[in-house]
Amino acid sequence: MKGLGLSAVFIVMLSSAGFGVVSMSYPSHVQVAGGSGIEAGFVSPGQSFPVAFSDNAGNGQTWDSLSISGLPSGWQLVSNEKTDASLSATIKVPDFEKHGRYSFKAALAGGAGVSEQVGVSIEVKRNLIEVSFVKKSADEFYLVGGKIIYTATISNSSIAPASVRLSSTLPGNWYREKSVTVGPQSTQDINLVVTPQTSGRKEFFFQGFAGQKGDIVKTFSSEVDVKPTFRGELGSPNSGFPFFTFSMLPFQLFNSFLGILFQ
Repeated sequence: MKGLGLSAVFIVMLSSAGFGVVSMSYPSHVQVAGGSGIEAGFVSPGQSFPVAFSDNAGNGQTWDSLSISGLPSGWQLVSNEKTDASLSATIKVPDFEKHGRYSFKAALAGGAGVSEQVGVSIEVKRNLIEVSFVKKSADEFYLVGGKIIYTATISNSSIAPASVRLSSTLPGNWYREKSVTVGPQSTQDINLVVTPQTSGRKEFFFQGFAGQKGDIVKTFSSEVDVKPTFRGELGSPNSGFPFFTFSMLPFQLFNSFLGILFQ
């Protein structure tokens, strides 16, 4: 009986010493032993990123809490929460953090004093956003009031969501600036619509801005040839309904035809 008692105590001590396995669900999907290090990915200065772990501690047990320690100077723990199946924390990188590799500790705790700790490594760098533009409409010329479609493809290599602003040198009645948020480690296509308001050849630029400083990520130049329409010949699209009498109709038709022919 004494031997059985010692065995029972020995088993309890082993189970209380730690489960030995930690499952990170974000930014990396890895399962490691306690005391290991995890390479979590890239983030830019000023961004906030989450780290999340499964609450499954193995052996039918669960982790009850997550604590973050050893954050680099200036880094902030924004939130710490527990959901039905995971434990997560959100961490903010200082706006002007230098490029480099940084690390901190994440500790999980369960019942009976069981806990495990892992090291989390993050690399801070700029230029994690890539933007490319392409002209989707392939016509040789376009009509006043028509639509010219471009596509902006945005790739985000950061483990944090990123805000990107897509602007243009075109007038506001030709193109409306867009601001989009791209999810972490993802790519998104955005359609940009240009609506010409006057005829002639028009040169312009698209630009993509990202980051806390609004850095220019990409500049794309384009040119369109816009032809007038019958409506455009009768008056400016910005001046309301034009003055017109039916006695002017033959002249306006002839003038419109010549305008299209010799543009």
